[in-house]
Amino acid sequence: MKTRIAATGKEFIVASKQAIYNDFNMSQIPEFIGSFNNLKNLNLLEAEFGGTIPYELGNLSHLESIDLSSNHLQGSIPDAFVKMNSLESLSLDENQLEVLSIVENRFSGTASSVCKIRGGILNFLNLSDNLLSGHLPNCFMHLRKLLILNLAGNNFTGEIPSSFGSLSQLHTLILRNNSSSGELPLPLKNCSLLKFVDLGNNKFSGSVPTWIGEGLPLLNILILCSNKFGGSIPLNLCRLKYLRILDLSVNNIFGTIPQCFNNFTAMAQKGDLFSGIIGSNYTDSYVYDYDDTEEFINDATVIMKGRELEYGKYLGLLKIINLASNKLTGKVPSEISSLLELVVLNISRNKLIGEIPRMIGQLKQLQSLDMSKNQFSNEIPSSMSELHFLSVLDLSYNNLSGKNPSGTQLQSFDAVDFIGNWALCGPPLPNKCPGQETPNQSDQPTNHDGNEDNEKDGDEFEKWFFAVAGFGFFIEFWRICGPLLFKSSWKGAYFYFWTT
Repeated sequence: MKTRIAATGKEFIVASKQAIYNDFNMSQIPEFIGSFNNLKNLNLLEAEFGGTIPYELGNLSHLESIDLSSNHLQGSIPDAFVKMNSLESLSLDENQLEVLSIVENRFSGTASSVCKIRGGILNFLNLSDNLLSGHLPNCFMHLRKLLILNLAGNNFTGEIPSSFGSLSQLHTLILRNNSSSGELPLPLKNCSLLKFVDLGNNKFSGSVPTWIGEGLPLLNILILCSNKFGGSIPLNLCRLKYLRILDLSVNNIFGTIPQCFNNFTAMAQKGDLFSGIIGSNYTDSYVYDYDDTEEFINDATVIMKGRELEYGKYLGLLKIINLASNKLTGKVPSEISSLLELVVLNISRNKLIGEIPRMIGQLKQLQSLDMSKNQFSNEIPSSMSELHFLSVLDLSYNNLSGKNPSGTQLQSFDAVDFIGNWALCGPPLPNKCPGQETPNQSDQPTNHDGNEDNEKDGDEFEKWFFAVAGFGFFIEFWRICGPLLFKSSWKGAYFYFWTT
């Protein structure tokens, strides 16, 4: 049976009725189709095309509908498809695609068409930042070779389907910025190769599952922020020795911070990015190299000082614990000071008490520290002055007291970073510590005794200054001249140099 071709100014149709042999038997889709600039509908259903999708099809910026179903297409969709701002319908059923990425378009409706994908070789599925809605279909058992699944930035509702548990090869799962709800399904435990999980900004509830620490031992990134999780932080999370980013912020989690956080080995030791899983070149789109098992990288957000800061290509450089905006109580365990490579620590907006860990200065790589709006008390540890890379600090609205450690970069922060600690004093706060008040000129004492006190203080300072200077001169003199007096070889060389 011959294949019928119909082409108009706005439509290009190749149709055959289950032809056993036709004119396009496994041939490439013609590149010249990409020159039909005004084309709105492209229908190549059952046309028996093979090979890859030509890049030139991405030039059809006015396309509203593409149907490439039931062909023998392989490879991936060209990046140029992202420019198709008018595209509303794309059918790719029953092909042999390895990569399917349709990002930042206006696709709407449900994701039920995922159930029509056959062939079992799809490795990469990215439908992020569209207008998809409804429940996720429970048919992911057909995609057993899927490595990367990104459904972020849509309006999916309902629970995660149990068929996700069939994705035993899955490395990356991103569902953030949807309206998904319910508890995380137990079958997800079967996805034991997961390294990157981002379920942030949804409506998930229940407790943070204990099986995460048992069933997902390779996790590098776990982002569950901005949901409705309750309960306490499960101790089994401490089994995640490769964990680099833990974000449980903006939930209803209560209880204490586990002491076993020091088992997060990747946060305590230097090492290559994501245990060698992800390369050092990051983009806001995707990176895939299945031989090197590189992963999908996308933006993550971290709340610091009440602001959401996005990290895209630098995500792999960060080691983060974010527990902000929960209902945590008790003291911060001193063991957290052993996470020597931690870059961001945010435990703000909780009900934590006690002292700031005395050894917090051991966190030499710390760049952002937010402990605001808790009930911390006593003095700021002097070791905090050793955090030389610290660029974001917020200790406001606690019960801290005493003198702010002086002579350090802590004085370079704004007073607002320390506000709300009424018994705290010293720069950058305007209130002086006891004994540090500098009286106004009009309040200077004018009696003779007062002048004598000032002169005495000045004399004492001069004595101290000249004593230190004299001692320094004495040490330096003997360091240089001592060898000349007692070592004959040095003395001879010295005088020979000056006489010649």
